[in-house]
Amino acid sequence: MKRITKYKLEVYHKYDGDSDGLSRIGLPSEKELFENNDWNLIDELYQSISLISKGMTSSDFASKTLNELKALSDKESYYLMTRILNEE
Repeated sequence: MKRITKYKLEVYHKYDGDSDGLSRIGLPSEKELFENNDWNLIDELYQSISLISKGMTSSDFASKTLNELKALSDKESYYLMTRILNEE
């Protein structure tokens, strides 16, 4: 099973990336999704993708990050997280 899914991304965006918001007012079913530190993983990957999109990383870093994301996500969530790279 992939760690990053479309549903996890929807919940992440519902709380604008604020894990405290999820903790305070999130539904129990939403909180259960992120028991393996997946919230922080998504946050870190979004930060890395942002840096890649701005050309602020090496090609090795970009390749490693995208390969890691591909290994951890399903096709739809990979597309959703990387679409910023194709918006130019």
